[in-house]
Amino acid sequence: MPGLTPDARIIASGDGCPRQIVAYSELVFGFQCHMELTKEVVSLLIENDDLSDAGQCRFAESAEVLLTHDYDEMNQTLYEFLDKLVGFYRSRTPQMGGVFENG
Repeated sequence: MPGLTPDARIIASGDGCPRQIVAYSELVFGFQCHMELTKEVVSLLIENDDLSDAGQCRFAESAEVLLTHDYDEMNQTLYEFLDKLVGFYRSRTPQMGGVFENG
């Protein structure tokens, strides 16, 4: 795929975007998807955007469909991924173990 480094791996894709998540190395990832969304955030976006022609666009969903998605499940998947990434990072760089701590 043009624009990717030779070692890059696509680890998530979709019909609308063939590069949802790209692994560039063991510790560097690129995200196109928006797994940070919540139903509350989506509701606010819907209130402030005109989605009247969403049905005419192949990859645009109507407000009704957007509100049916399980954003909690998507967020949980992201949290699990990030927890594993932080654990892997800490195991590789013990001298930097506190870099992810609050405070």
